[in-house]
Amino acid sequence: MEWLGVVMGVVAGVVWTFLMLTVYKHLYMPTLGMRYIALMAVLMGTVMGLGFAVARWG
Repeated sequence: MEWLGVVMGVVAGVVWTFLMLTVYKHLYMPTLGMRYIALMAVLMGTVMGLGFAVARWG
């Protein structure tokens, strides 16, 4: 089940990035939109998931 690792990496990346951006939003940039945060979380999670897959099977 190789794709399970990729999915786990993506999910973990999305959650981590979402949390970090949410904290950053509250502390530094209150005007940052949730849509932007969600988009960045998905992009970063995908990148982290792919990186995790490459590191594991590359």
